[in-house]
Amino acid sequence: MDITESTILSIEEKIHELQSQKNVLTTQKRSVEAEMAEIKARIRTGGQLRQDEYNTLVKRQNTLRGDLHALEHSIASINSEIQKKHILKDGARQNKTRTKSDDILEELKEMKDYYINFAADRTRVASLRALSAEFGEKLELLIDSHKYR
Repeated sequence: MDITESTILSIEEKIHELQSQKNVLTTQKRSVEAEMAEIKARIRTGGQLRQDEYNTLVKRQNTLRGDLHALEHSIASINSEIQKKHILKDGARQNKTRTKSDDILEELKEMKDYYINFAADRTRVASLRALSAEFGEKLELLIDSHKYR
């Protein structure tokens, strides 16, 4: 995948959209919490309430609890999505800065490991093992010479 600056910018734009959605939900959550606190205060300090008024307050309180739970769930979901986008953005930035020579160097290291393991395998023909060991050593020299540039 070709990582461009526009890809990173689109990820950042999506993060900002998610954060604005989260801000709206957080504001709604605060409003629900304030109303719940008000109802709680009316029930506790309201003196003797009529039964129908008390029942109405309790029903409203239960409804608000459900709303609060739904809002918290939505906020948690958005937080998770924001975190995933940040990880994706960081990965995209790392991949963008990675050069072709780094990729080739990694492939050479994998190839060196393969041939060193081949040379260590006693079930292989001795001449092939020797050739594999020699090739692995040459790859090691090539990799080491690249490190000091």
